[in-house]
Amino acid sequence: MKRCNYKNKALLTSLGVLSIFLQPSPVGAVDVLHDVQGEFDRLRSAAQEVEDHRAAVADLHQTEQDLRTAEDYVKTADEEVAAAEDEHKNTQTALADARMRASDARERVKETENMVAVRIAETAVRRREAESYTAELEAAQAEYDAAEAAAEAASAAAAGTAGGDDAIKLLISSDEMRRRVADAAQQAGYDYPLMEQLEQGLYTLPAQEEAASGAAPAADAGTAGGGRGRGGGGGGGG
Repeated sequence: MKRCNYKNKALLTSLGVLSIFLQPSPVGAVDVLHDVQGEFDRLRSAAQEVEDHRAAVADLHQTEQDLRTAEDYVKTADEEVAAAEDEHKNTQTALADARMRASDARERVKETENMVAVRIAETAVRRREAESYTAELEAAQAEYDAAEAAAEAASAAAAGTAGGDDAIKLLISSDEMRRRVADAAQQAGYDYPLMEQLEQGLYTLPAQEEAASGAAPAADAGTAGGGRGRGGGGGGGG
């Protein structure tokens, strides 16, 4: 539209110049020149407006391009923010999983400690039981050894071995040993009042009784009766 106006103005200017040469009056020529000069000024102003318009359009295009670039930056920033949020969410999930695993590990450690404590206690109990059993075995062995020694001492004394009475008196010097010797003597088949006989040196052993009963048939009837009487006296002591 503006270009058409410019063309019309240029045509009018050309016609004005031609009219200068066609009009005979110099005053009219001056007016025409004045009009032409004014038209040129208007054309110059119009051209300047066109340049300004082009510059404004260029600025508008540049602004639009900058706006698109800014929109791209904003879009990229939004994508980065979304990625950061996803990463934060994943980090929170991983942290929760790590906390859960740590809690499970603490529970397992606690259970293991409890199991170890129980096993230590059981081991201590078994050790005490083993020590008690060992002590009982040692006591039984000592009792057996004491009874065996008492029996050997009594046998040695019955056989006439020197020092037999002293050995027996030494063995029966304590109440505990007296009890053990009495039990061993009872299990071995000695007379019940063996302790009194041992203390007095008047013990009667089964070996002596058997020897006395074996010698009885070789003697006369009166002697045999007397031997049986002594044997009976020994039995009566029992």
